[in-house]
This record gives sequence, structure tokens and C-alpha cells, in this order.
Amino acid sequence: MSLETVLRLFGAAALLAMVAVGGPYRLRAHRAGGAVSRLGEGLALMIGLRAIAAVWALGFTLWMIEPRWMAWAQVPLPSGLRVLGALLIAGSIPLYAWVFHHLGLNLTDTVLVRRQAALVRTGPYRWVRHPLYSFGAVFVAGWALMTANGLVAVAGLGAAALIVVRTAIEERHLLERFGNAYREYMATTGRFVPRRRSQIAQLALIGIGVVACTIVPPARADAPGRELSTDRPDRTESAYSVPKGRWQIELDVINHVQFSVPEQDIDGEALALVPFNLKYGIHPRADLQLVVEPWARTLVTMSGGVESKDQGTGDITGRIKLNLFGNDGGRAALAVMPFVSTPTRGSNRGQIGTYGVVTPFAFALRGDRAFGAMLVVAKDPDLDPWLGGSATIGSPLAGDLAGFVELFAVRAGFDSGAPSDVTADGGLTYALGPDAQLDAGVYVGLSDAAEHWRVFLGFSARR
Repeated sequence: MSLETVLRLFGAAALLAMVAVGGPYRLRAHRAGGAVSRLGEGLALMIGLRAIAAVWALGFTLWMIEPRWMAWAQVPLPSGLRVLGALLIAGSIPLYAWVFHHLGLNLTDTVLVRRQAALVRTGPYRWVRHPLYSFGAVFVAGWALMTANGLVAVAGLGAAALIVVRTAIEERHLLERFGNAYREYMATTGRFVPRRRSQIAQLALIGIGVVACTIVPPARADAPGRELSTDRPDRTESAYSVPKGRWQIELDVINHVQFSVPEQDIDGEALALVPFNLKYGIHPRADLQLVVEPWARTLVTMSGGVESKDQGTGDITGRIKLNLFGNDGGRAALAVMPFVSTPTRGSNRGQIGTYGVVTPFAFALRGDRAFGAMLVVAKDPDLDPWLGGSATIGSPLAGDLAGFVELFAVRAGFDSGAPSDVTADGGLTYALGPDAQLDAGVYVGLSDAAEHWRVFLGFSARR
């Protein structure tokens, strides 16, 4: 019996075990407390999360029935890594049972709290407030590895991103229900990992990527014929990594932004000089990136004409891009890129700043045109998680001149009053050869929360 067959049979058995473990608890909670409305999480989030979860479930179900149906999204992973995925799934099942046992009749599948709910602080809830989601991440990661399927991995990541957003909404409902008791509980526990280790867990995103680089099978050594692919000038990140052993730098010569905050009667502008992204290919499918803002100035005019100016160095961000497929062949490419930043000034200097995961996708169109898309979920300290996405089309224009148009959107959570940042972007690139290019562009705000406009001039080179 082949390993593929064994893993498929194990997957079916694991699903039955999950139903056997969770089904009775969910049924008892429903009978005791009745149905709970799902609209509390917002219509967009409710539909989006369930749609992505359906794609995820459909992907691994089709793989279990007939792997050839999902061969188009297959990723070549070592057998040991696929077995590790099966072990993660197996290990998550008793952890789920542990959570269900302590959660009891409080269990719901939405953000609202049952009327008779009690605040649970036993079992895994002694250390984390949402262990069901923590162990769910293990379960989802296990399926991504065991199936070795790009669709299952990306859909699982998308569902996890929306769960992060939904958790912030859920905690607001818990605060309304339990008040100070829940505030005290939040002060002593972490949201998804134990509080004292939360920063380590955030940095583990980078560590996981580094480890993954050592186990993903190599592509063609050094990829000498791979075209220059940059994460600029559009906001959509590239799905392609820098070839192993090569350096690449991408920078803004100048970047100027005009913005306002209407609800606070604030107008402002920001100027950045030579912010750059330095990359190095550490593996045929992965590169390390260091994003640095050497100098920036923000000038704000408040109500009454009072001006405030802030200038100096900006954040430093570390990123690692892992190409899942398409680096050196095929019409499509997909990557994941965890990142974490740290401030260089102020009281938070050196601490964990914004962190998250970017998932870029690329698809080659006819006539040397290209389509790109991106999903990003991120978290800023003391703020709700935010979710962003973009779609872009690039096309050659004349000779070495090319252009792009793009739609970019960010939403700070899914509450009805959450601000949305939407921009329409466009720009030009001019190839100076196979390893260098100039670019220029403009982003124009389409929503009240978006910047009015941003203009920039940039340069990229590889050696």
C-alpha cells in the first residue's frame, strides 16, 4: 500500500474521529442553549469565512476521494513532512476533546455568547483565551502538510486569517457579557498562546519559514534564467523569490503622501527618502528580506491651524518569502511570506510591532500580461487585526516600458463601523536590462479612510 493511500485513509479516519469527539458536545450545547445568531460577526465575515472554509474542506475531500483531481495544486513535499502533517492532525484531536470538555455548554460556532454562559478558566483556558482556535491552527497546518496541496494550504491560511479578525469581535462581546472579570482574565492570559510566550510565538512565524526552507525540495539550482521579479511598484507582493545566492535591492528614491483624518479634523503629509527592501536568496524557493526606513517626516495640521511634526527613522521589518510552486515554470505561482517589524524610536523601540502573513499569487496571461493578487492579515500592538487584499494587472507597453493598474483594499476588522482603506493604483516600469529597472507611480484614495494620494519614484536591481 502506497504512502498516498495510507494518508488518505488516515484523513478519512481523522475526520470521523473529529465528528465523534465534537459532535456530542455541539449537540448538547445547542439543545441546552438554543440557536445563536451568526449575524453578530457581520455579514461579510460570516459569508467569507464559511466560503473559504468550504473551499478548504472541498480541497482535501477531493484529494481523499481521488488525488488526481487535485494534482493541479500539488506541491512536492518530502514524505517525512507529510507524515508530520498526519501526526499534527492526530495530536490535535485529543486537544480538541480537552477544550470541549472544559467549554461544555458554552460552546458556539459564532461570536455571540449564550445567555447562560459562564466564564471558563479551567483546563487550557488557564493559559489562553481561545485554545479552540490555537489547536485548530495545528489541525489546519496538519492537513496542508499531509495533502501537500497548495489550495488546501492557502484556503486554510485564509480561514485562519479571518478567524483572527473574528476573534477581536468575539472578545468585544465577551467583555460586554462578563465585564471586569473578563478584563482581568485578559490581563493574565494570551489570546492564542500563553501570555509570557506571546512574543516568542510571533517570532516563531519567521522560524517556521526558515525551517521550511530546509525541507522544501530544491528547484533548479540558482535559477540563472529567472526573470527579475520585484515587490514593487504595485502594492501586490511578488509570488517569486530571489534566486539562491543572489542579492536584490528595491527602493523608493522618494515617496510623498497626502492624507487626512476627517473625524479628527486632521490634514497631513508624509515624505520618505530612500526606504529600501534588501533581499538575499537563501534557497531556490526562498529569500530573506530586510525592510528599512532610513528617514521619514510626517507633518500634521490639526483643528485651529496647530501643526505637529515628527521625523526620524522608521520601523525595521524582517520577512521571509517561501515560494510554494511556480518559481521556475508553469503559468501560476504562489508564496507565503510571514513578517514582523520593530520600531526604532520611542518607548516601544526594539519591541514586537506589526506582524502577520502575506500570501501573494501570480498568473501569466496572454500577450506577456500578468495577473497578481494578494491576501494579507496582520496585527498591530493594542489594535484589532486588519485584513488586506489586492488585484493587479501588468502589461508591456512599448519596448522596455511596461505598466500596471491595481485595486488595493484594507479593512480594520469586520464591524459595521470598521474603516476601509481603498485605493486605485497605477504606474510604469522601465527595464534597464535583465537585472535592473526604474519605476514610478501614483496611488489614489477611493474611500474616506484612505490617503488622498501617494506619488513615488523607485529603482530595483539584482546581482
